[in-house]
Amino acid sequence: MAIALDGTVVSNNNGSSQSITVGNNPNRMLVVSYATYQGGGPSGITFGGVALTKIVEQVGSFSEQASIWALVAPAVSTANVVISGAGDWHGIGIYSLYNVDQTLPTNFSKTNGESGSTSLALVTEANNSWVIACIEAEPVITMTTSGATEDWNLEGQSFQHGEGQHILKATAGSQTMTSNLSYGARWNACNVEIKITTSSPSPSQSPSASQSPSASQSPSSSVSPSHSVSPTTSASVSPSASPSVSPSASKSPSVSPSQSPSSSVSPSASVSPSASVSPSAPVSGLEFRSVDVMSETKDKLDAPDSDAQINNLIDCRNH
Repeated sequence: MAIALDGTVVSNNNGSSQSITVGNNPNRMLVVSYATYQGGGPSGITFGGVALTKIVEQVGSFSEQASIWALVAPAVSTANVVISGAGDWHGIGIYSLYNVDQTLPTNFSKTNGESGSTSLALVTEANNSWVIACIEAEPVITMTTSGATEDWNLEGQSFQHGEGQHILKATAGSQTMTSNLSYGARWNACNVEIKITTSSPSPSQSPSASQSPSASQSPSSSVSPSHSVSPTTSASVSPSASPSVSPSASKSPSVSPSQSPSSSVSPSASVSPSASVSPSAPVSGLEFRSVDVMSETKDKLDAPDSDAQINNLIDCRNH
């Protein structure tokens, strides 16, 4: 991650208002460098009606001036940078930056002179900072800082000039910003360190990141018991043991204990393969014991108590 410029530096020559777009980027900062020939500096600078803060200014002997202003976290919008109370001539350069530390800059330097070149050093405090410089001079200004980028260079009349430049300072330490002038004359310069942010931007969670339960376990692993055990154990015991005693006598007690316990066990419930079906215990058979009364003496049938004797002879019990 590095400090980045959103678009390009926008400049304005002697105007009081300049439109600029601030994109939706993390850790934003708006920086305005301002140079004026006499007449003094502005009473204020705003973006979309929100005031910027003056970070540093260098004022010359005739009220000529170079200054740098900043606004932390400007609104994401297209709005005007408005200069109030500007001098008789001025030029500005506007930087929309991001990935910037979200506190106003506090490390800066300034100086002035009267010569054919300008020089201003700043000892940066953090790695990967930007150093932004602003120069005002009567002569034409030509940037000579090695490795730097000239961001704007404006002229009013032949004795009214302003220029802005920046450089990435990868390793904290001393950085000198320089330029040549077309002739020896008065000049004013200032610069500021813009530090990189130390925080990572929070990713915005859009609904597209909603986690649909792709790992939803559908009941595909449900055991559909193809081995549906339907033990139709029809232990229908039909012991039709009818020891019917049919003596030729008129009295024929046909004892027919025909018990037909049709206990058909049909568990229709489908049993999973692990389940064991234990069919119900078979119905215990009835034991019949028939007494063959035919072997009894026929003469007892004619006795008056023959009915009682026959009943005693037949013993049908379940054991």
